[in-house]
Amino acid sequence: VGALKSSLGEAINYVNASFVAEEKGIETAIQTKPASGYKNKISVQITTDNGSVKIGGTIFGDDEQRIVTIGDFKTDFKPKGRMIVFKNTDVPGVIRDVSSILASANINIADFRLGRGDGEALAVILVDQEVSKEVLAKLNALETCIWARCAEI
Repeated sequence: VGALKSSLGEAINYVNASFVAEEKGIETAIQTKPASGYKNKISVQITTDNGSVKIGGTIFGDDEQRIVTIGDFKTDFKPKGRMIVFKNTDVPGVIRDVSSILASANINIADFRLGRGDGEALAVILVDQEVSKEVLAKLNALETCIWARCAEI
């Protein structure tokens, strides 16, 4: 609902979200599963020609939005601002290498969240400055990097 609301304004709500998505050509499906430890959690699977990703989110209190899963990785961050999503092999030195590249580009890290599992890790790095294509290329060139992407919400 949040993504549609931010692009369409206040006209979107929990009652009409699926109808508006259908009008926009977005396929939706709803499944209910047993509790996951959260009072309320919604997961969305996004599928494009380039692949598929499942993202889970929840709301704490009245309006504290959080992304709590990306794929099979647990995380916890506010879906807001500039971020780098970085998947890598889980070995020593990765955080040092990533922060070194960002520091050399004068990019300040506002928050760094890490999820781990099965020899891999997923970092969500919130940053204060825009990340250039050159910086993103340096991150992707790291031997330990599986992939790195930028997003802004």
